[in-house]
Amino acid sequence: MSTYRHFFLSVALAAIIAVLSACGNSSGSEQSSSPTASPVSTASASSAETSSEPQALKVTHAFGTTELPAAPKRIASINLEDMLLALDVPIVFGMSIGEGYYLNEKLKEQGATLEIWGDSLNLEAIVAAQPDLIIASTAIMQEGYDNLSKIAPTIVYDREDWRNSLVAIGRALDMEDQALAFISAYDKQTADAKASLGQLLAEGKSAAFIRMNAKDFRVYFPNYVDEKTQIEWPTYPGVLYNELGMKLDPTVEKWHQEQPHFQNATISLEMLPELQADYLFVTLGGAGSTDEEIRQAKESFSSIEQSSVWKSVPAVKADHVIFVNARHWISSGPLANSMKMNDVVAELGSSN
Repeated sequence: MSTYRHFFLSVALAAIIAVLSACGNSSGSEQSSSPTASPVSTASASSAETSSEPQALKVTHAFGTTELPAAPKRIASINLEDMLLALDVPIVFGMSIGEGYYLNEKLKEQGATLEIWGDSLNLEAIVAAQPDLIIASTAIMQEGYDNLSKIAPTIVYDREDWRNSLVAIGRALDMEDQALAFISAYDKQTADAKASLGQLLAEGKSAAFIRMNAKDFRVYFPNYVDEKTQIEWPTYPGVLYNELGMKLDPTVEKWHQEQPHFQNATISLEMLPELQADYLFVTLGGAGSTDEEIRQAKESFSSIEQSSVWKSVPAVKADHVIFVNARHWISSGPLANSMKMNDVVAELGSSN
């Protein structure tokens, strides 16, 4: 849901890739740099001959059509780690947000090389990981896709549309049953969580989600409308409202209507008492924050907690403030969402 810059490849690096890897095999025409949504992946055998050996497939994805190797064993993930871990695929290269990222340990357990997601991609590191397939998000844009395709066959999907993308990736990897089973389990978790929150939901209790920055606060909306495609996508804490069915704070709803293309609104400390929510979810730091950075953020917040302004917020006065971990709450994907639902049930479920 963030805006990403194009990848840049030096002439020297292009030469390295040309020597170390086969020429890209995408046969699709150039696509828009910002696809509207993940297309349903189509796959066909590259040979009509019957064989007991796995057959290579041609897969249509967001940026074209690519022939995949049969049964890939070394997959590089570019910004789709959450989805690929949900399918338990063999990842040899992945992206991280920082030292505290919630997927770091799971990726390391697979022996994956990790690089920090940023302005550019370390293509030399991807070459060194020797992937036989690259699965990337649409955030890489067309130029990034062209560069990655020189390293290994590359297929691209929209991480925002995770349900359709997960099924499409599963189909491409001959793991569609696993993808559908994961979605079924996710939907069951959602239903169980809503049942646990039954009384709270029946009473129409509302919630607001805020994230503290150095000088102000960001109040998150449930969804935002992509200004270019006009497609509505959930925000990081959107699971509170979209999956779990909690009512949005009426003040935040007003701000959302005024700014439908934004994921959040920036407000000052003095504006916090305008929030009318029954429950206030608060997070400090970011997805990649280290333990020290989170400790410092908590220290900064402690002074705010002593202020008369903070104490006048309705949810604060009712002792309904819930602190959650930014490492997965300011992240997107089905695994992150599952962790968020667990947090909410642990705090507000019927067993408490």
